Amino acid sequence: PEVVLAISETSVDEAAGTADICVNLLNAGTGDVSVDVAAVGGTASNPDDYTYMTQTVTYEAGNTDAQCVTVTIVDDAMNDEDETIIFE
Repeated sequence: PEVVLAISETSVDEAAGTADICVNLLNAGTGDVSVDVAAVGGTASNPDDYTYMTQTVTYEAGNTDAQCVTVTIVDDAMNDEDETIIFE
């Protein structure tokens, strides 16, 4: 079956230190599914505003529970406008 994912929108202050980005599998298959979650764009820059390396989430057969990856947020003491990170 086709793997369809939904990545949650998350908002944090720089002082939070980390942000969890949760990924939902919308259709469970009959076998395990592993998906690489990569930061692919946005207005924030890696490593100036955050640090993140592609992480893999794995769903066991039949499971669609959210799996989360963690992004480390850099608190640079600058008064930044809101910034974004795009994941896929």
